[in-house]
Amino acid sequence: MPVGPYFGDDICYRPGETLSTRTYDCIPTIASQIAATNAGGTTTVAEGVSVSGSNSSGIAPALALVEAADVVVMAIGIDHTIEQ
Repeated sequence: MPVGPYFGDDICYRPGETLSTRTYDCIPTIASQIAATNAGGTTTVAEGVSVSGSNSSGIAPALALVEAADVVVMAIGIDHTIEQ
């Protein structure tokens, strides 16, 4: 789930967690919500690539899912490395 600094530090807070150990698993993802709505259908997910990373190994698996899909929902965004 895309989470930016505008969410604040209390999101998904659990005692003993730090900013570096939080998982944000209390926030529904776009994929989980589509899967819940797609009752009786099949929802597949590919992470793709990071905005600021150089690892492109996620492109081929994502494209394979796109080619096999009837419908594609693509979510893109930015991170702190390119925000101004």
